[in-house]
Amino acid sequence: MGAEPLMHRVAYFGVLLVAVSVVTTAAAGGDERADVDKTPIAPPTIGDLLERIERLEVDKVQMQDEIDELRAESDDPWLSEQRARHIRLLVDDVLADADTRSSLLQDGSTAGWDGKFFLASPDGRFRLNVGGQLQLRGIWNYHDQGPKYRYGFDLARAKLVFSGHVFGPDLTFRIQGDFGDFAGDSGTDNLEDAWIRYMLNNEWALRFGQFRLPFNREEIVDSRYQQVIERSLVNESQNIGRSQGIELMYAGRNDTVAVAFSDGGEDNIGGFNLIGVNPPLSPTVGTALNTDYAVTVRYQHKIAGTWDQFRQFTSPPGDPFAMLLGVAGHYQRNNPGVSSGARDETRWFKATTDLSVQWGGSNLFAAMTYDYVDLVGLNVNVFGVVLQGGTYLTEKFEAYARIEWGRLIIDSEKFNDDVIVLTIGGNYYLDGQDVKFSADIGFGLNPVSNVWDSDIAGYRIDADNVRPQVVVRTQFQLLF
Repeated sequence: MGAEPLMHRVAYFGVLLVAVSVVTTAAAGGDERADVDKTPIAPPTIGDLLERIERLEVDKVQMQDEIDELRAESDDPWLSEQRARHIRLLVDDVLADADTRSSLLQDGSTAGWDGKFFLASPDGRFRLNVGGQLQLRGIWNYHDQGPKYRYGFDLARAKLVFSGHVFGPDLTFRIQGDFGDFAGDSGTDNLEDAWIRYMLNNEWALRFGQFRLPFNREEIVDSRYQQVIERSLVNESQNIGRSQGIELMYAGRNDTVAVAFSDGGEDNIGGFNLIGVNPPLSPTVGTALNTDYAVTVRYQHKIAGTWDQFRQFTSPPGDPFAMLLGVAGHYQRNNPGVSSGARDETRWFKATTDLSVQWGGSNLFAAMTYDYVDLVGLNVNVFGVVLQGGTYLTEKFEAYARIEWGRLIIDSEKFNDDVIVLTIGGNYYLDGQDVKFSADIGFGLNPVSNVWDSDIAGYRIDADNVRPQVVVRTQFQLLF
């Protein structure tokens, strides 16, 4: 038996002797209490006291074991890791709250990202969105003349966009500039959009400034939301681009109507300068602009789907069925200012119709466009047809194809060969339209004449009776 148990026993035995002495004294001097309480109190026996001491020993051992267990757990690294994790979470919460507070400027304005980078006033009356677009291309071109091969890289588009509203959400604006290879002259910066729109009510709006005229759908869909790397050659020759003017627009549940009065459309027909106008950034007083008047009207009927689906040509998997029918017309009269007794003005009439269908994972687009130019002593007719479609082979990869045809007739005689181009390619959407890689190959099934060539699309002018032109294009797009 160790020394410590022996001492415990001696101590307990001393306690027992004191207890016996107290009990004996109480019994001896208890006669007076017995007078009050006649019930005798039986003193505890030595066995009872020993039993109680044994129970105290057992309780002491159990308490010591629990203390040792708690000490061991307090040194467990799992508890240390758990505490560290709790601390990290607490720190993250504090930093997140600090970031939120740091987005509040001194006057209470807010800044951040909600699909767009923005600055806004605390009451929501003012908001500025900042965005951009980059399209980086690699192009390889072959045609049956020297130099047979051309290849290189293009910064096709490098745009900065500022948009938002002032004095409330009913007064919106947009300013867009392009600093890419094909903007302005020799790659200099080019102002594309600069307009203000005022909502008269929930359905009617007025727009002033420089904007894209509401004519053919392929041109109206922004370049960032095109399905093929570049718009068709037919579109490049028959679109009327941007102008300065005023536009009245009605937007209902299933129908839209836009009517624009402007300085006229951009003359893109074959690069021949038939109409002789290029309205963007042209002053009213001067020799560069000679339009008497110009009006453009477009009507759209949404048969199914939502309007937001038709901001782009592609139809991601899971989207609902959608169908849109559109028709448009443009008429303008130009007067070169020549003083003579005979008629000297030019009349230009355009018409187009298009159909867009989306099945949620697949899409189809078809369009026909017609131009009639009535010059003094000369009549020009231009016809164009575009048919394109695509389908998703995986969740992120989309294959597409496009066939286009165009013809120019001067005084009832066909001018050069019809353009016939077949394009096959695909898009890989790394993050939707925001980050997208595309590649395609185009075949000129007929020679591409000077009516239809396009630098931005990668097509050169072919001579007559040559082998088809081939264009291979790749593109990386980044939107922010």
